[in-house]
Amino acid sequence: MRRQTDLDRTRRSDRTTGDGLAATEMESSLAEDHAAGNNLDKIRDIPFGAQVRDHEHRFTNLEAQLLAEAAQLRNDLKERFASLEQYIRSEVNNVTGRLTPEEQSRTDAVSQLTTELTAG
Repeated sequence: MRRQTDLDRTRRSDRTTGDGLAATEMESSLAEDHAAGNNLDKIRDIPFGAQVRDHEHRFTNLEAQLLAEAAQLRNDLKERFASLEQYIRSEVNNVTGRLTPEEQSRTDAVSQLTTELTAG
């Protein structure tokens, strides 16, 4: 039983040492891949760099233009809603102004008819 325990310990230490080497190798491999990626970016930049910069500049201008137009549209909508609200309020006030005298005249007519019916 004791021999198995010693054997297990030996295997574990072998695994951790191997894992440490594998991790170191992976880190160096990742560093090489990153360096290769940077080199590839530099190589791509030579033939296409000006075109990429031109597209980035165009996209930046387009984004700024879209933001400005969106802000202008937002302001236009606010102004239109404000004028629409003002128009609706004035129309409601006009209708209310016409209905109040009509309501009063109908109330007077009902009162007069009631008086005539009770007197007659």
